[in-house]
Amino acid sequence: MERHAPRFALPLPLPAAPALHGATFACQGAGIDAQGPFANLAAFSGGLEVTIDSVAH
Repeated sequence: MERHAPRFALPLPLPAAPALHGATFACQGAGIDAQGPFANLAAFSGGLEVTIDSVAH
């Protein structure tokens, strides 16, 4: 049986500031999992690196 983690969206409000063009940040998700690989308590998603590379007009 294949297990799927629940999906969710987390809005990230950013100001329309040209100074943020090219900025990079990292994010990662975590959840409680009784059989998780981290101390049999939690599971973590793979990290995601996000780069802001365009300005909305």
